Amino acid sequence: MGTFILQNLTAVSANIAQAAQDAVDVSAFGRLTIQVQKPQLAQDGVLTLQQALTRDDDAFEDTTVTFDLSTATGTTPETKVLVDPPPFIRWKTTSMNGTAKFMAGGIGRPN
Repeated sequence: MGTFILQNLTAVSANIAQAAQDAVDVSAFGRLTIQVQKPQLAQDGVLTLQQALTRDDDAFEDTTVTFDLSTATGTTPETKVLVDPPPFIRWKTTSMNGTAKFMAGGIGRPN
């Protein structure tokens, strides 16, 4: 078992993807529990996890794991699970309207 930081606190107001070189290597894990804290909400916006076999921008594909950046979860982080991911994960934002602040991290468990 291990922990990782996917993104330190950041503010996002545009549709962007995390830089490929900043993608997290999760190759040692078969199950990821991702937690996102949202201290500032946007009017609209979605944070989507992406996965890839390599750290090339063109290699990343969307997963089914998404977080609504316009919905409050109180003081508790929003938590989702990703099973059997490829070696690398990163985030991207879509449908942004306004500025959201978020941070993301996780716990990885081996298969």
